[in-house]
Amino acid sequence: MTADGVDFRICLLYQGRSGFQHGIIVEVQRRFGTSLHFHSDAQAILDDVMQGKTPAPVQKNVLPEVSDEDSDMDECPPPPSGSSSLAMVERMLAFPGFDAQYLGLQTLSALVDPDKMSPQTARRTAQALLKAQSAVGEEILGYITTRKTNNESHNRLRIMALVGILVNSTKASGIIPDFFRLALRPVLLDDLMDAKANPLAALLAAKCMEYFICGDHDDTIELNDGFETSRKVGEELFLALKEQAERCMRCIQ
Repeated sequence: MTADGVDFRICLLYQGRSGFQHGIIVEVQRRFGTSLHFHSDAQAILDDVMQGKTPAPVQKNVLPEVSDEDSDMDECPPPPSGSSSLAMVERMLAFPGFDAQYLGLQTLSALVDPDKMSPQTARRTAQALLKAQSAVGEEILGYITTRKTNNESHNRLRIMALVGILVNSTKASGIIPDFFRLALRPVLLDDLMDAKANPLAALLAAKCMEYFICGDHDDTIELNDGFETSRKVGEELFLALKEQAERCMRCIQ
């Protein structure tokens, strides 16, 4: 699964013949989700694993900014507030069914991602999302704090919530309010300790915890145990998890 929530399978199909005996035919199948970058993800897999090439960096999809000299500000409408962006997401999440919920979370993830939106838009939306009594924030928090290991649909929604509210929002705003911290900390520690079952959730949990562990006065031994467990799993299965766990461990030393 990619960080955008796209499921894919890598199939090794046939060994080559004649002039192609040195290689095999490989197919990367998208099984769930949509992503503007899926084609580049698949190409990177083929280049890196099969040919030893270094994949090209993904281009950021940042919205262009208009300067004062380029436009008459009196004729331009004011920029949308974070609350207005969340109102759209709230309406999407109000529809029943997995597809509507997933689309709403995907939209939210993009709105708070400074790599996909302008930094100002991402910051305003993230700040509104992380405020107390934010309807969307409370709903997203519910996705994250409810762990259903045997419910695939819920786990997909939870991954999108981790990306949207934790990773992207904390990156955009640089803060996690105390009421979020208290609710999230034990759940994120569970994700770290359960890294073997879900390495992607552990990676996202570690990315979020990087933003607030420096000011964390709770049990450092507990944090170290969680990061060390994830580091070992990452060393075996998932290089990005290993590197992120080591980064967090350095923060609390």
